[in-house]
Amino acid sequence: MTRGGRAHVGRQITAAVAVDQVVDDRQAGPLDAPPPEPGPQETRPAEAAVLASLPDVNNYPELYSGIPIALEDVELQWKVVKEFDYYCLDITVKEGERNRRAMERGEYIPPFLNRQRVTFVASPEIAREILDRTELDTAYPVKVWCTVGVSENLRRELGNTYWLARVERIDCYRGDRSVAWSIPSPGGAGIASPPAGPGIEQNAGGR
Repeated sequence: MTRGGRAHVGRQITAAVAVDQVVDDRQAGPLDAPPPEPGPQETRPAEAAVLASLPDVNNYPELYSGIPIALEDVELQWKVVKEFDYYCLDITVKEGERNRRAMERGEYIPPFLNRQRVTFVASPEIAREILDRTELDTAYPVKVWCTVGVSENLRRELGNTYWLARVERIDCYRGDRSVAWSIPSPGGAGIASPPAGPGIEQNAGGR
């Protein structure tokens, strides 16, 4: 993992922060092995995920470690921010505020790594689809499927515990609650398998 700075991934993806860029090619640890390649139409059954609230996941991540979860009534901002080798997402409760007090309540997760809260991270493929699907300065009502765990890479490199929520699927809703679009889209990267242990590096942009 390189100790790079924070890079805001805007609408024009440059070579320096391209979402398909492979930054670190070192040997992965036993809990950080990449997931098996899924089929193009593979999705995770809804019954396999546990429904959870954003504040609960943010405040008590250890209760959800390694468990596939689904978050409802949340919003996704268009931002994708690259920190180190991770593509971080901007998530808040539905119609929630994006400020420090909301962060303290666990209702807002800004797109930056922080060891005091969970960070939602995406694979390069999902990050690219988010940028392709979303508009500037827009929040989207979504349902998010993810798996929470500790980043062994960040703990090894920085000496601290970082909780990550590895995003595997996003459904965006219309006003009538029908699905407007999904990420990964049909024929896209598919949904990754859950991690075999507490490590969370699989398909999260950090390798």
